[in-house]
Amino acid sequence: MNEYVWVSTMMLDSALIKLFDADIVEENRPVAVAATDAIPRGEPVTADQCPRYVWARKGSSKVKDSSLPPPLFVARGYWIVNTAAADVLRQFDLGAGALYPVEVRKSDAITPFEGEWYTWIFGNHKETANFEASTGLREFSPMPDDPWRKLPFKPADGDLAVSRKALDGADVWVEKNLFQSVFVSAALGSTLKSAGLARAFRLAKARVV
Repeated sequence: MNEYVWVSTMMLDSALIKLFDADIVEENRPVAVAATDAIPRGEPVTADQCPRYVWARKGSSKVKDSSLPPPLFVARGYWIVNTAAADVLRQFDLGAGALYPVEVRKSDAITPFEGEWYTWIFGNHKETANFEASTGLREFSPMPDDPWRKLPFKPADGDLAVSRKALDGADVWVEKNLFQSVFVSAALGSTLKSAGLARAFRLAKARVV
């Protein structure tokens, strides 16, 4: 395909949900709830709405103190990336999105995992999905008279079509009326792929029509 952007199905993948606790959830649950509601809608979130540290829950089979968490995972509704992913993301226009430092700790809630970690705020939304030109989408209507669509768990390249408006603005965004979808620009997605992160980010190409 001549022109494209990348769509990620990471928000549909429950394997990326890791059992962590977060300081902000313990200290100010209403703020945490508001932030984790805003993140998947592509709304800006400030640093003081995000955790300063998260820690693995004791006894979790999904997080082992002996091994690093994956490059991208979700902890208590906050998306967290490692240094390699953050280094790619910060090369591009994040718009109202952000990367906020967060310490990722082991199950003793004290010992940090190796490396630097960041809470990733998507921070932008667009309305560019062309449902009529797409294939494999499922209807999903959380509200009456407000039809949404949902991607298959593993869309093929080109299943989803977007308008040329997708080429404008920030390099990261959430698409209105497409359930739990995150998009990145062609250049950003290709850079993630070159860094060996395409699989971690669950990327597929979306056609520009």
